[in-house]
Amino acid sequence: MSGFYVPIRVDVDNGDTDESYFSLGFVFGHTAAVVPHNIGLCRDELEGDPGSIYIEADDQVHGFTTKAAKYSIDAGVLTITLLDENFFYWDESKVVNIKISSEDAGAIEGCMSNIFSI
Repeated sequence: MSGFYVPIRVDVDNGDTDESYFSLGFVFGHTAAVVPHNIGLCRDELEGDPGSIYIEADDQVHGFTTKAAKYSIDAGVLTITLLDENFFYWDESKVVNIKISSEDAGAIEGCMSNIFSI
């Protein structure tokens, strides 16, 4: 892991479309030069394993489910840390830092809180 990733788009579903589904997506770019292109996190209380978080970067082949992860937001940077055998495919690290704007911070923090309330 080095530095942090700066999203060009953030998509937040904080139970708006389905009160038991929470998802957060970050898009970093649309070209092969940008890896990862995107990172998504979600939790669905009614389907799958409600006590787990699904994290995917770029493609389902790189997605995984975890019950052992944590997050923090400090000085405009969201840090996601994996605490089990999973890792982020592009650099095999267990930590990713994502820069978040002050405009998106409240929605992101609310959604992350819902996703991680396992």
